[in-house]
Amino acid sequence: MFNFDFSIELPIKIEKLFEMLTNFILLKELLPDQVKECKIIQENKEETITEELLKFNTYFGNQTITQQTSHKIILPYTIVNQTIEGPFKDSTLTITLENKNDLTKVILNGKCKIPLKYTILSPIIKKKYKVFCISLLYKINNMHTSKKDL
Repeated sequence: MFNFDFSIELPIKIEKLFEMLTNFILLKELLPDQVKECKIIQENKEETITEELLKFNTYFGNQTITQQTSHKIILPYTIVNQTIEGPFKDSTLTITLENKNDLTKVILNGKCKIPLKYTILSPIIKKKYKVFCISLLYKINNMHTSKKDL
């Protein structure tokens, strides 16, 4: 298992950013190279469960995995994502938003459990996981900025 923490301030109002982060189907649009499919398989007031088909290019060729993720909202602005099925089961990513005047501070806390089968890929997985999360935030920022300019 490895942990990572990262924070960034984005020029998006907290409500809008939270809305974009909780639109789980948007993931496929934001990261089309990695997320081949994302569908909601269960949804209620407390939790949304999605199933994702993920593709990663590695030194050993393309790796495709299917996983299910539980997304729980903790008001006012926290999202706890936990992998509940798939090779990285029990991995978590907590996203917390804080209002900073005209900016929103995004705090990521990740814990990724790497199964024995993928131990040889650990350095690649660590790098890709962090890049995946940070890329998502930058793409949300770019998407928001380009819509704002229209």
